[in-house]
Amino acid sequence: MKESDQQKAERLVGEMLRQAGWTEGELATRRKGEARKARMAARLRSETAMTWGWIEGGGPTEGRAVGGGDGAAGWLDGRGVG
Repeated sequence: MKESDQQKAERLVGEMLRQAGWTEGELATRRKGEARKARMAARLRSETAMTWGWIEGGGPTEGRAVGGGDGAAGWLDGRGVG
């Protein structure tokens, strides 16, 4: 069975959080301009078909934000990835 883009994105988020040693809660408290968060968002965007809107705020669970749609440095507040 082939993995959907959303499933892949959710898996990548989990992997990146584990590699960073972060929980989803910690991700939410990280500064929106933090370099690791920007790299996470850029990776999600380049390796999946997920939109910046999904990465910014929809994510695997509503409110889980990884990064901003105006580029990897443009982070939005919220829950997300690093």
